[in-house]
Amino acid sequence: MRELTIVPLLPIMGPRKLISKAQISVICASVRENKSNQETAANTGKGLRIVQRWTKIYHEGGRDVSPPPYKPEGRKCSVSQRNLNIIRRQL
Repeated sequence: MRELTIVPLLPIMGPRKLISKAQISVICASVRENKSNQETAANTGKGLRIVQRWTKIYHEGGRDVSPPPYKPEGRKCSVSQRNLNIIRRQL
């Protein structure tokens, strides 16, 4: 009989992951309860590095921490919205 091996899933890496204010408040609450970063990461489902970063921001800034505004990266669309509408009508 074959044994089943459990392979842990690796997180998907990306240049910038979005995190909600609710998740940040959970991280800050666990910091106030003196939980470890590993515990907090396991409870929230976020990566250890994300928890470490927000723990540091919480210690430096206090309770008024909020996520930075999302700024999409990359080049702007070179075709105007008006031209896109014209192309759609022609197709």
